[in-house]
Amino acid sequence: MKKFFEKRPLLFSHRGANRIFPENTIPAFNLAIENGVDVLETDVRLTIDNQLVLFHDETLERMVGQAGSVRQISMNEIQKLNVGFNFQRANEFPYRTRPISIPTIEALFETFPKMKFNIDIKDQEFQAADLLWNIIQRKNLSEQVLVGSFYSNIIKYFRKISQGKVATSAAKHEMWYWGLSHQLGFSLPLIPPMDAFQIPTRYKMFDLTTVRFIQQTHKKNIYIHYWTINDPQEMVRLFEAGADGIMSDEPALLVQTYRNWQKKH
Repeated sequence: MKKFFEKRPLLFSHRGANRIFPENTIPAFNLAIENGVDVLETDVRLTIDNQLVLFHDETLERMVGQAGSVRQISMNEIQKLNVGFNFQRANEFPYRTRPISIPTIEALFETFPKMKFNIDIKDQEFQAADLLWNIIQRKNLSEQVLVGSFYSNIIKYFRKISQGKVATSAAKHEMWYWGLSHQLGFSLPLIPPMDAFQIPTRYKMFDLTTVRFIQQTHKKNIYIHYWTINDPQEMVRLFEAGADGIMSDEPALLVQTYRNWQKKH
């Protein structure tokens, strides 16, 4: 068992406390830590000068309110942007006059050196994986990080260069290879290169939270983390079912729900 998974279930803040502060920002992560989460979940993207910044979308429009993509601009330009420009709370835009910057992955690690991190590589470029692995090594954070990617070639490459020293989640095809076999009533052989499945509770008509599915996955020494869960009753149901982790946009609610559930068990 990798050290990352020593505590179960793990409580993940999904992009920080993103209902209070703009997602993937230092204030959002800081509040999530104050709320008591175990893991900060975030996304990384490359700038044109090959720096890794914390940003989910390919384009800037939803968060920043301007055209263009992260990959098309430099770090110098990134630092001038207000990632809180379009953030709305209580029918107001509180950060248009109080700008919040887009952080780098180094800033995240340096600000919260004792935390665990779940990092999703958003670019389909090997360079993103190389940069992330180099930074993890330099900061000596191998045991505090779990890395995933939507792109199978990227996560396979990251596993290769990190030589198993960092926990990884399943690529999409790896997850569905395993999940579909269970839905069809048989179990395909699986030699897991991954450490965790990070999945929704359902995919189309398939329920991914059954006791059988969770138990069979655990037999392969693979952990199951569910996203993105913001309902306390659903959180409790997943704790009861044996989930190894839950990601939420509501870190304070997640932590309190877990503490209440824990008192009864």
